[in-house]
Amino acid sequence: MTQKSQNFLYKELTGKIIGAAFEVYKNLGYGFLEKVYKNALLVELKVEKEYNSKNEFQLLNYLKATNVKVGLLLIFGEKKCEVKRMVY
Repeated sequence: MTQKSQNFLYKELTGKIIGAAFEVYKNLGYGFLEKVYKNALLVELKVEKEYNSKNEFQLLNYLKATNVKVGLLLIFGEKKCEVKRMVY
């Protein structure tokens, strides 16, 4: 399933989470520890200057270990908030 597909699994829920991530980024910006963003969102996330694909493996491991179908990798970067949606 591609991200352009209109039939996302948990589309409404993940859309709300992505929206919350952008709202937190708008208010906090870049430069805090991951724990600050995590506490603001109540999710697992990363704080890095830019997107790093190594974090995809960690997300896939979390999904596999917890039997959760959909995960969001939220990167609070120096210049923007990036989102990677993954389905296991």
